[in-house]
Amino acid sequence: MSAAPAMLEISHFARDMLGLSAFYAALFEAPYIESVASPIYRALDMRGTRLAFHDFKAYALLELADRMPDAPVKLVGTYVTFNIAGKDELETRLRQAVALGAKVIKPPYVSYYNAYQAVLADPEDNVFRLNHQM
Repeated sequence: MSAAPAMLEISHFARDMLGLSAFYAALFEAPYIESVASPIYRALDMRGTRLAFHDFKAYALLELADRMPDAPVKLVGTYVTFNIAGKDELETRLRQAVALGAKVIKPPYVSYYNAYQAVLADPEDNVFRLNHQM
């Protein structure tokens, strides 16, 4: 058996694909991967892993139309954790995220496994964490 595969991307279905990708691009100063952009897809380069955004039209393209939400759902099945270099940078990115439209769900705290982290919801209410491992 070969080694574990590298992760290519983490994808979000977005009601406003351009707006949500712009939120994360601004928050993390992440460049767009222009070579893969399409009318229903955008991706950011997160140091080798893509943070991707699909327009809702992609549900049908991927044969997932039966899974498309009729209304906003508050379930959290998966969330993304972004590793931040230091506590001060985490605080700065937290303030920037709020200024860009995020909501703080849990303010910065020290976890039982000695990580300084905060839990947020982006402008489309997707949950994500900012994390600094101390």
